[in-house]
Amino acid sequence: MKKTPLQVYLEENLHKRIRLAAKKKKVSQSELVRKYLYEGLIKDLAHEDPALI
Repeated sequence: MKKTPLQVYLEENLHKRIRLAAKKKKVSQSELVRKYLYEGLIKDLAHEDPALI
């Protein structure tokens, strides 16, 4: 899978929570953000049109 860079700005509290969750799960912050983003998109798309999943 080719990865394309994306820069986002997070509130300090959210960044801290992601950092702690990534450390607990022993994955990178980037990997965790990708996972949560993918899960959120799947959830949103399922409400709009299940065929898009």
